[in-house]
Amino acid sequence: LRLGRGSDVESSLELAVAKIEALAAERPGDPVVLEAMATVYGRAANAYAYGKRTRESVRHSIAFNRKVLSATESILAAC
Repeated sequence: LRLGRGSDVESSLELAVAKIEALAAERPGDPVVLEAMATVYGRAANAYAYGKRTRESVRHSIAFNRKVLSATESILAAC
């Protein structure tokens, strides 16, 4: 997921998140999918943190960082 700046960023993020979450639903507990999910969530968190920097974007960034932590904990639990 490569994002620049502009109005397409949020829709690209939503699409990437939806796709990885759908894959995770098909393959629950798969460490490769969980790692990919953590990566997508991390990129989304960074995009929201370093984008417009509104209260809403910071909230989105925090929420995605929490999802990164959850995915990472799932990876560790699978080991």
